[in-house]
Amino acid sequence: DGKWPAPIVAGGAMPVQWTDINPPNALDSFGLYTPEMPDGAPLAWSYTSCSQNPGVAIATGTCGFIIPASIPAGTYEIRLFSGATGQRLSKSPKFEVVDGGWK
Repeated sequence: DGKWPAPIVAGGAMPVQWTDINPPNALDSFGLYTPEMPDGAPLAWSYTSCSQNPGVAIATGTCGFIIPASIPAGTYEIRLFSGATGQRLSKSPKFEVVDGGWK
């Protein structure tokens, strides 16, 4: 379990990358969670189309994911899910979100 190298400011963007989803599905998605949260109700989320609208199936890609300004400072992770099965495919290293004063 690694750690993200630098804190992410609430309200700012962070890169979310994935590789080799096999097979990719237009409904593949990723979400923001605290490490203790169960899968299913992320604090924020996106399809791998980099929006909340499904696009084409993307096996490998990167999105600039906005961490909502309303998210409190703390430790978080990103989880990637299959759109076909709902199964968690992977999770990011834990990272810190800091208050950006943008609320």
